[in-house]
Amino acid sequence: METHPALEALADPARLRLFARLVLGERIENAPRAQLVPLPHAGLVRRDGDGTLRARPSAFRTPGAEASGRLPAWVPPHLAGHFRAGRLGSVPAKQRTRAELLTRLAEAEFRPGRAYTEDEVSETLARYSGDPSALRRYCVEYRVLTRERDGSGYRLGEAGTRAAYASPAA
Repeated sequence: METHPALEALADPARLRLFARLVLGERIENAPRAQLVPLPHAGLVRRDGDGTLRARPSAFRTPGAEASGRLPAWVPPHLAGHFRAGRLGSVPAKQRTRAELLTRLAEAEFRPGRAYTEDEVSETLARYSGDPSALRRYCVEYRVLTRERDGSGYRLGEAGTRAAYASPAA
């Protein structure tokens, strides 16, 4: 039986205390990375545009919704087979299908013209995959997201439109 990611994240007492502090509205400046990282991955915390951490107690409104297999609204039926328990179980092998999936994900999660930090991108992608770094690399490879030369940020890329279900950059 698979445990809900929110329950796994809150099983650690230090993480539970950190989440409680965020729920109570406390501003957290320097939380240890090991305590913080699992919370956004489980959908319990989000980072605002200014970097402020905010609790998402709404993750508990429909307990087990992801575990019940509910797909994100942006996933069309022909891509549903790549999801398990509401998360990406496999990355499509066919380049065109992979490009479509990455493009749809980026359109659903990232706004045009806004810059995102690597942590923001990773936190967002972690809601869909246990390996957000690989998913982030695919997004850059397929030009769905562009990465600043100095590595300081990411933006929705030129291929972040439905017209661009193409193969990766050479």
